[in-house]
Amino acid sequence: MFSVAILSGGFATRLYPLTLKCPKSLVEVAGKPFLAWQLELLRNQGITRVVLCLGHHSELVKEYISTQDFGLEVIFSEDGESPLGTGGAIQKAIPVLGEQFMVLNGDSFLEIEYSKVYKAFIESGKKGLMTIYKNQNSLEKSNVEFKNGKIQKYRKEGNADSLEYIDFGLSVFSASAFALLYPRIQYDLSSVYEKLITVEELASYVTPGRFFEIGSHEGLKETKDHIERMGRSVH
Repeated sequence: MFSVAILSGGFATRLYPLTLKCPKSLVEVAGKPFLAWQLELLRNQGITRVVLCLGHHSELVKEYISTQDFGLEVIFSEDGESPLGTGGAIQKAIPVLGEQFMVLNGDSFLEIEYSKVYKAFIESGKKGLMTIYKNQNSLEKSNVEFKNGKIQKYRKEGNADSLEYIDFGLSVFSASAFALLYPRIQYDLSSVYEKLITVEELASYVTPGRFFEIGSHEGLKETKDHIERMGRSVH
């Protein structure tokens, strides 16, 4: 079974003041830390090994995990003294991730068949795969141009009304994808996507289902409401 890296090292400034003294992954959602919902979802999908890429308040995440049993092998990879960015964090974690692995945004709750996404990656023969959703600027600003079955452009922040798709928050990579950016140490994952598009090594998986995220106060409320509607709240 493949490993899943969860990007949990950011400062989460859009969630201030909730994240001034608490990492985003431990923000309470429907009765327990958001990270708990993520890990339970992964376990229910058959995932057995997770690598948490940590930065801001990493000690609090490690302490929380030490008190829980999610039925998963959980490994920590820390940025260290300086933030590495999402790309740099994954690059540092590659020795424990292995040759092929998934990457999940630390603020995303994604109800999708992870094994199907991974299978699509293997069948593509590419160095990377991005899961995308036809968003049409409905949830956030769309940031992916997808035409003729291929990702043509990726803009992290989204900057054109012509973009209809959005990065879903779940990707698959070969370790060799990150070798394309060596010897860089600090960089964003968007640099990896852009490089893979340039060399025609980025595959795609289009999912019909929307994503939920806690990257903003609005997203946090939507995610809480969704989890409670689905009957997953703590009783």
